Amino acid sequence: MAANIAKMHAALKKKKAEEKERHESRVEAGRASIQRRWSAPVAPARQPLGNVDSNRRQSEPPPPPPLASAAAVKESERKQTGVLNVNSFPIHPGYRRQRNYSGSRSSAGSSSSAGSSSSSSQGAASTMGHAYVDAGVIASGIASLSQSKCEQCGSDAGVEVAGETPRAIGGGSLDFSCVSCGALRHVPLSKQIGKQDEVTVRFISAATTEGIGKAQIDRLLTKMDIGAVNNKVYARVVEKVDAAAAIEVDQMCDEALQREMAATLLMEGEACKSKTGKIMITIISDGTWQKRYGRNSLAGFVGVYGLYTGECLYAGSKMARCATCSYYKQQGQAAKKHECTRTWNEAPNRDGATSNMEKVITLEAVEAIYKKGAIVGTLVTDGDTKTLAHIKSHGPKEVAEEIEGSQDLGHLAKNLKKRLYELNASGSLKGLIPEAEQERLRKLFANAVHEHRNNNKDKPLEGQAEQLQKKLRVIAPHQFKFNEAGTGLYDHCPCGSWCKLKPSNTMIYDASHIPGGRKKFLDHRARAAVIKIFENYSSMELCARLLLDCSTNVAESTNSLLWLRYLHKTFLRPRLSGLAWNLTQLQKKNGAMGAGEMVMGRMGLSELGPAAKQSAVKMDARDMK
Repeated sequence: MAANIAKMHAALKKKKAEEKERHESRVEAGRASIQRRWSAPVAPARQPLGNVDSNRRQSEPPPPPPLASAAAVKESERKQTGVLNVNSFPIHPGYRRQRNYSGSRSSAGSSSSAGSSSSSSQGAASTMGHAYVDAGVIASGIASLSQSKCEQCGSDAGVEVAGETPRAIGGGSLDFSCVSCGALRHVPLSKQIGKQDEVTVRFISAATTEGIGKAQIDRLLTKMDIGAVNNKVYARVVEKVDAAAAIEVDQMCDEALQREMAATLLMEGEACKSKTGKIMITIISDGTWQKRYGRNSLAGFVGVYGLYTGECLYAGSKMARCATCSYYKQQGQAAKKHECTRTWNEAPNRDGATSNMEKVITLEAVEAIYKKGAIVGTLVTDGDTKTLAHIKSHGPKEVAEEIEGSQDLGHLAKNLKKRLYELNASGSLKGLIPEAEQERLRKLFANAVHEHRNNNKDKPLEGQAEQLQKKLRVIAPHQFKFNEAGTGLYDHCPCGSWCKLKPSNTMIYDASHIPGGRKKFLDHRARAAVIKIFENYSSMELCARLLLDCSTNVAESTNSLLWLRYLHKTFLRPRLSGLAWNLTQLQKKNGAMGAGEMVMGRMGLSELGPAAKQSAVKMDARDMK
């Protein structure tokens, strides 16, 4: 076995050497071709067609000078042997122009005499770069500088520019030197927040609350001629942003829970109270992952929202990866002490393992709500039954006894259509249930549920599940012209008042009477399969869960905002995932600008100015549309 592995390595090494040799030969051939091209004599200039000056208007510019001849090209340029680059590339003398690709600033004024005070100031100023600064601090510093004497020599002769002392994004100072003694005097560029400059903290905080990461910040600052931010400085500021956002979300959720309890008591009265007198609320829960259905996903997020207020009551996330731990594991070393981002210990490479994040986080939400004095009486999901079962098994006893499940109608109707699509896609029924008929059946199912909810809003729930089941199970047979045996026409008497094919309405069973103007019924060969699907989606358990008028739209929209604004599914940011989820909840409630202002205010940063605050309000109003 070892000998085979050695042979494989030797063959691979030989192959790489051959590829390298071929690449080098192609490079040499290209260089020779370039040298031959530029060593060729320049073609003689074209002769003018004749004297056309008499016909040219005097206002027109003179013609361009003719191209130089081959003799004008230097011999050194035509016979180059070295590797050509931007600066040494031969250019026609008629169009020769010196180009500067170094990106260095022009130092005009440095040609003056060195002894001149103005020239030295200009030279120092020319070396200074750009910065994001606090104009108020600079103005105060310059005013103080102009009104005070030199502390060293006591002279008031003035100062000259000596340069700058940059720090981070906009910190540090502008440096001035006394004209008399040369003592340095400094004007700060920013206020201080602890040991950090406010402008640096504000810039990184603003970028982070907008979903911009470290790499984007560095590129932006470099294009602004400021330079990349230090990794440690960035990490310290982001840590503060994360802590501030977490505090704001916790406070928001506590206030939202109180409003949801009050709204539930107002809408449902004393019926919403449990045996112990606690208010039973209805929550909407839905999870989202980096990968579809949570399979093999490294990050999972769950938001819990109130039915009547639609506000966030709990926001939780799980992360199955830590970049630091993964690095040391690859190196075969023990990880050093660090703040681990891994909060999910189940193996992420096992199919469906991380999909359990939803039920675990939802249980945490139910327990947190219970500790704050409320009971989750109804859980609205998109059809996930594992979460409800998990809460009944591991949740607080009082909650497990009272909690019930409710179904999102949109997801259920979509799943029904999916079953119909699978019937039509393959097998003996392929092509018998076209797309238009699938969509029609889905709409009829959803409309029947909506109609039942609207007609029974103020009625007791007893017996409504049976009524809804009857309405749903007559939809499928109604679509077929023939009865189950295929020997006679279908009897539409079990249908509701909406059916126009009942004998009381017409004695002729005309397909055109079906709502929507359909001219033919579904093929009778698909009858049994379609009816079976409708029976499965109209069980007593499902009908009971469909009685409550609710949906998971508020959760779905928040999940979309997370991936659209703060995270990307193509790559993962373990340290920023929890922060991104908190920022999403804050933006959903207060707008993007409002969320950022709340977090930055929590960090101790000064409020926005009047003009900036007005612009922020306008931008949030525009986004809310």
